[in-house]
Amino acid sequence: MNVRALFSGLYQYALEKAEHPRALHWLALFTVIEAVIFPIPVVVMLMPMILAQPKRAWWLATFTIFFSVVGAVVGYCLGAFAFDWLLHDFFINMGYMHYFDQVSNWFHQYGIFCILAGSIVPIPFKVFTVAAGVVGMPFLPFILGCLISRSLRYYLVAALCYFGKNHIETFMVRYMDRMGWFFIGCGLMLWWVWPK
Repeated sequence: MNVRALFSGLYQYALEKAEHPRALHWLALFTVIEAVIFPIPVVVMLMPMILAQPKRAWWLATFTIFFSVVGAVVGYCLGAFAFDWLLHDFFINMGYMHYFDQVSNWFHQYGIFCILAGSIVPIPFKVFTVAAGVVGMPFLPFILGCLISRSLRYYLVAALCYFGKNHIETFMVRYMDRMGWFFIGCGLMLWWVWPK
């Protein structure tokens, strides 16, 4: 296996698997889990599926939005009823506690606008869903905020992939390996310099 072409190989593999008959099952599962604990964004799976089947872009985005909101409800419930004994240590081990404290303060200050920001800021969405449950954000505004923020995110991804399919595919093929190794290098440098 050519290590230099690792990420472009993974990208080609993802495109092939995007048309698998069980791809939607995996997308649903990962979307729900991503809103609670999974550290890799669902966009990594959604983009190849849309690029492989551009006529289904809007349907795939809607499907992902639905299961993301389902996952957000699971995260909310875990935050409300099981954070201390189930997720607290996980958040510490994943390095999410700083974000969690910050997001909890935002919920007290900004309410529903905090969950709307969850798709924009570079903090994992799972932190927002669990924190909303911990601070006791009202449930219906939480659902509405998740629906709006997830719709903005996934319909934007669908639009970019649908209208820019050729440009995105060219860009991915040309720069995928460089981007992958660049982000790995940045992650390692951050880990090395981050205060322990």
